[in-house]
Amino acid sequence: MKLVRFGFHVVVALGAVAFGAPSDAGAVFDCLPPRNCQGVAQCCKKPRKELLLQIARAEMRRDFYDSKKNRDEAFAKGAWDSPNNLEKAFTQFISAHQDQAAKQKLGLPANQSYDDVPDLTTHPDCTSSIDANGAKLSITDIPKMFDDPNHPLTKANVCKEAVIAAVLHESEHQDRCEAKKRGLIKPKNEGGWARAELEDSADSERDAYAREADALRLMRKRARQRCTTAKKLAENDFKNARERVKALNSMKQPRYY
Repeated sequence: MKLVRFGFHVVVALGAVAFGAPSDAGAVFDCLPPRNCQGVAQCCKKPRKELLLQIARAEMRRDFYDSKKNRDEAFAKGAWDSPNNLEKAFTQFISAHQDQAAKQKLGLPANQSYDDVPDLTTHPDCTSSIDANGAKLSITDIPKMFDDPNHPLTKANVCKEAVIAAVLHESEHQDRCEAKKRGLIKPKNEGGWARAELEDSADSERDAYAREADALRLMRKRARQRCTTAKKLAENDFKNARERVKALNSMKQPRYY
């Protein structure tokens, strides 16, 4: 993801890092059963490892930006350019350390690589776009973008859930941008203007990755709940008819949100 700011460019080239995936190239895929799944066999499939890796990535990125040590080191390299210094350190962190640690934690082969979500950008006017074609992007594009085989995000070689979470990441940037314009977020004054720029940049990315990670974990939690409901329906394990009707209705939700 990429956040473009006034006066300088903060660049996070996630898609440029070589993570190629083991699944079918050029098309998003489900890493969790869909929300309208039917039956235990469909609703209780295990999540794909790509989803667990994407959760780990988002949480590690959130923690990177939250680190005072990382912020201090970026500031020490040049106060006026500290936000870009932090982004350079972030890109290095991704390429040299992040996936190795995440794959080790998940028990994935060290020599196997996995694609990351496509690059997205949030602009100073609080709009977001897709880097691949410059098309505008908003949260309302979920889930209709998956119906378009030519949509750049449909062609991404990643989990559909990861694409959704990436869009929510940009939505967090948009919300923060609008809040700053309205004066709802007060700039930090300690350390001077350069440090304030660094803190704002890091806070923005920390919060966006937190929303991304939380969204992925919530999707996984809801998938487990659907599995539990599917098992209860299969066993007719309900106290009364009302409980069963409620369970049936819960399984007839839209595909994603």
